[in-house]
Amino acid sequence: MDLYDHLSSLTADEVNDLAVKCETTPLYLWSLARALRRGDEKRYPQPKLAALLERHTNKIVQRWDCRPRDWNVCWPELVSAPGAPAVAGAEVSHG
Repeated sequence: MDLYDHLSSLTADEVNDLAVKCETTPLYLWSLARALRRGDEKRYPQPKLAALLERHTNKIVQRWDCRPRDWNVCWPELVSAPGAPAVAGAEVSHG
């Protein structure tokens, strides 16, 4: 599920709780969700935030949902994980 859809399914208090757990603000999460939906690569969250979102949404929002163009470089160990998107044409880091 993308971040926008997930946030939309939560109450304002739940969005606030998620933001606190992810060390950010609800406003930033919503801004990020809109940017991701638009495909704005300049607004990808830092890898730490993507990992926190995955953790605190119980994997409803995956890291690769937050960084769709370079997730495999940030987390090469996930390339063969169940449900991982294809990496065709992308460079995989081995170092």
